[in-house]
Amino acid sequence: MLQTEPSASVWIQVIAVASGGAAGSTLRLLLASAISQGGREAHWGTLLVNIVGSACLGALMAWLAGEGGSTTWRALARYGLGIGVLGSFTTFSTFSHEAMTLLRTERWGLACLYMGASMVLCIVAAAGGWALAHHIWGAEPE
Repeated sequence: MLQTEPSASVWIQVIAVASGGAAGSTLRLLLASAISQGGREAHWGTLLVNIVGSACLGALMAWLAGEGGSTTWRALARYGLGIGVLGSFTTFSTFSHEAMTLLRTERWGLACLYMGASMVLCIVAAAGGWALAHHIWGAEPE
């Protein structure tokens, strides 16, 4: 049955995601801009942001899977940090746009390198983040 009014916990989750989203997207803008100002093309900033974000998300999920803390606290951390900060920090849509731009301008080799590196390095970074957090905090999946 649909609720006509969201519960207080839903509003807390919305605030956590919105606050985290504002922080994450601002961090992405600052980091990507700093990289682009160094004379590099924008897609390298997006790649770095996505790698860092993937590693952080892997570490966060491992940390949250560990013992300790209330389930309410862990859920809020997942919403605020995982969905909010890291979800807005990383960007699949910008990656897709930049890959399409490389393809449209017939920069085939760079497009393939960018797409392949993005997929492989982000997955490796997430696994590395998980492994590092597991090593540090002994987190076990639930």
